Amino acid sequence: MAETIEILSTALLPVALKQKALQQNIVVTDFSFIRVQPVASVQLSDDITALASQSVSAVFTSVHGVNAVADILKTPPKDWDIYCIGHSTKAAVAAFFGEKTIVSTAQYGLDLAHNIIGIDREYAIEKLVFFAGNIRGNDLPDTLSQNHLKVTEYTVYETILKPQVFNKNFAGILFYSSSAVDSFFKVNTIIDNTVCFAIGTSTAATIKKCCGNKIVISDFTTKENVMDTAINYFK
Repeated sequence: MAETIEILSTALLPVALKQKALQQNIVVTDFSFIRVQPVASVQLSDDITALASQSVSAVFTSVHGVNAVADILKTPPKDWDIYCIGHSTKAAVAAFFGEKTIVSTAQYGLDLAHNIIGIDREYAIEKLVFFAGNIRGNDLPDTLSQNHLKVTEYTVYETILKPQVFNKNFAGILFYSSSAVDSFFKVNTIIDNTVCFAIGTSTAATIKKCCGNKIVISDFTTKENVMDTAINYFK
């Protein structure tokens, strides 16, 4: 019988995904190392509601940002063009705003910024709005600003760290955000042969600051692909 491999997911996973791993003798422990909540502000709600009647080029890099704005607007605006990260965020944008509103997608924020800059337009962007969290990377807004695109940023959700001590050595640890990395390593250390699986390059860069362990980056920025990457690695 094959040896059982134990891994830790730093976010909660669907039962089906854990069952998929178990079929390969991989036992998954999952715990949410961060908590995300929408910003509750009358002023923010008023500002975003006012944007609904304007011509807006909106930028989303997280499902949480899409959900926070959707909760405020209730119904999709008629004159928004949207630039977003692909996969889960794109799916959330399509579900609320509609597929046709999506002008461009990319896997990472920096690539998305380059897309926004490089697209040929008949008319200049009237209002470029970035809906972000309180913890976010600088690549996208800085790159847009450096290329003379004025960005109005709204913080629509907050990420709160939830550190938890795990007194166990795992063969692999799955990380889906830089915030989860910070939360995990705030109270934990890992042995040298633990493999870290990262959802993207920014998350991998944060892991490198915390340990010298091997890092494997998934091909796509989804939880499913991170899990598939881990399963294929341990086969």
